[in-house]
Amino acid sequence: PLSPYFDASEITWSPDGKMIAYTCKKMKGKEYAVSTNSDIYLYYLESGATENLTKGMSGYDKYPVFSNNSGMIAWQSMETPGYEADKERLCIMDVVSGEKQYLTKNFDQNAANFIWSKDDKEIYFISGIHGAYQVYCINPESGNIRQVTEGIHDYTSLSMEGDVLIGTK
Repeated sequence: PLSPYFDASEITWSPDGKMIAYTCKKMKGKEYAVSTNSDIYLYYLESGATENLTKGMSGYDKYPVFSNNSGMIAWQSMETPGYEADKERLCIMDVVSGEKQYLTKNFDQNAANFIWSKDDKEIYFISGIHGAYQVYCINPESGNIRQVTEGIHDYTSLSMEGDVLIGTK
């Protein structure tokens, strides 16, 4: 995980146990210190191969999250290098085909703390609006986004237990 926070959510195992996705800046010295270009890498345990999933994406790419069937991966991406206040976007990729999608392109808010629904048909995330942090849900197939919570909340994390979505606030 990247300094200075060394956040453990920057590394994750696939549910099938065959892959590890991790965030890394493969740079040294001054280049590491001034760059905001981090990438998501996928390490395949069986072959020992490593693949840069976000090659060519030059801003922060962090927090990989596998779908429950290990076929998709979501992550948070900032587009503009050096712009640390850039929009935090939700991107996904099909692990087999390599096809990528920027899901929150038309959503004028940040997206963070991703979690896949049990059936992998939706992704829940947290976003700030009007001074509160709410839970949202997006259908990757249709791109439809709906706000799940309302009120004065400060949600900070999400998890799933069976069919129950659990949030800390």
